[in-house]
Amino acid sequence: MLPVHGGMHRPRAKHKIGNAPLAATALAGAAGFGALATLVSRRRTQRFDRVLREKIGTGHGRASKRTVSALGYSGKSWVHGPAAALLASYIKHRGSLEGSRAINLASTLSTSASKVFDWALTHRAPPPGRHSPREQSFPSGHTLETAALALTAAYILWREGIADARVALPVAALVPLLEGAGRLFLDRHWATDVAAGLLGGITIAATCVLGYEQKI
Repeated sequence: MLPVHGGMHRPRAKHKIGNAPLAATALAGAAGFGALATLVSRRRTQRFDRVLREKIGTGHGRASKRTVSALGYSGKSWVHGPAAALLASYIKHRGSLEGSRAINLASTLSTSASKVFDWALTHRAPPPGRHSPREQSFPSGHTLETAALALTAAYILWREGIADARVALPVAALVPLLEGAGRLFLDRHWATDVAAGLLGGITIAATCVLGYEQKI
C-alpha cells in the first residue's frame, strides 16, 4: 500500500471488463434507446404501457405512496449531484484522478441528457398520476440519472479495490430498478419511459467507465 496524492490507494482489481464489451454495451444501449424513442414517438407502445399500468394499479394507499416518494429523491439532481461530488472527492483522495473524473462525468452527462431529452424528443404526456400533462414523460430522468451514476460508481469502486464486485455491482443495478419501479408505482411514468431511462443510464455509465479505463 503506497500513499498517492495524500491518500492510501489500493491497487486496481486484477480483473476488469474489456474495452470491447464496454464499447458494445454503450452502443447497444444507445441503439436500444433510439429504437424505443422511435416506437414511442410513433405511438407504437401505447397499448403495452396502458395494459401494464392497469396491472400495476393506481389505487395505492397514502402511506405506501409517501414511502415510495421519499425513496424517489435519489433521482433528484440536487441529491445525487452532491453525492457524486463527495464520492468523486473521496476517490481522488485515494489517488485515482481518472476515477474521480469518471464519476463527475457520469453525474454531469446524465443530468444534461435528461434536460436535453425534455425538449429535443417528441413530447409525450405522462400518465394521469403525475397531474402535469405538459411535462415531458419520456424518458424517466430519475431512472436514467440513478442508473448512470450508480453503475459508474460501482465499477470504479470495484476497480479501485474499494468494494467487492459481488456486492457493488448487484446493488448498483438494484438502485435504478427500484427507482424505476417507484415511478410506475406512483403513476408518474409509463413503463417504456423507465425502460428508456435504464438504457440511457447504461449507455452513459458504459461510456464513462470506458473513458476511465482509457485514463480520461
